[in-house]
Amino acid sequence: KAEETKDSKEAGETPEQRKERLEKEQKEKEEKAKKAKEEEDAKMKAAIEIWEKQEISCTRETCDNTNDHILHYVDENLPVVTPDHDKILKNHLLETRHAFLSLCTGNRYQFDQLRRAKHSTMMVLYHLHNPEAPAHLYTCSECSKDILTGKRYHCDMCNGGDYDICERCRNKAKCKHTLTPYVVTGGVNAETSEAQRMQRVHEMRRARKHSLALFLQALVHSSKCEDPGCKEAPCKKMKDL
Repeated sequence: KAEETKDSKEAGETPEQRKERLEKEQKEKEEKAKKAKEEEDAKMKAAIEIWEKQEISCTRETCDNTNDHILHYVDENLPVVTPDHDKILKNHLLETRHAFLSLCTGNRYQFDQLRRAKHSTMMVLYHLHNPEAPAHLYTCSECSKDILTGKRYHCDMCNGGDYDICERCRNKAKCKHTLTPYVVTGGVNAETSEAQRMQRVHEMRRARKHSLALFLQALVHSSKCEDPGCKEAPCKKMKDL
């Protein structure tokens, strides 16, 4: 207050005049900001109208010979310039590669085949535009309904570690083991115990699948092997069985 009084005296202003001047400056700033926003909205509206009027055509190369069944290149004349009114979407699921990897492994999103890549891309876009939706969707093993809110209870022993139930089915569940509660959230964190558990389950399933493949391979070999002195280690064990 002392500094304001000093500045007012140096400027030759009374406190009332200073207050009036500050209010006037604040009002001018608000009017300028409002005018700038209106101009920006008008430019955005004009850009959207131009974008919507832009023709999207498809140029197809045809062949004069009707008996020719060779596939020809199809050029889709789609616009390649991103419009200015397209805003950049930010989502914590795509901020780091670890978060994106956890999202894909938890939901079994795969890109090794075209149909899987299409489905996975569609689901990633869904999570991008719906950040509040649960990143990992679990289904109750008792009532077969999706667990979207509240808590889910997981058992590492039943069904090979793939056993989750909702809060409604907790008391009537057939599982007699210790159930671990997890809060259903809309995000995913690669450093959480849940993400680490999913990684362990994935590794256990892969190891079990690999062991089963080796067992079947040894079984097929021993059934066809007629050499009593076979040097294959599993061969004698399988023959003994």
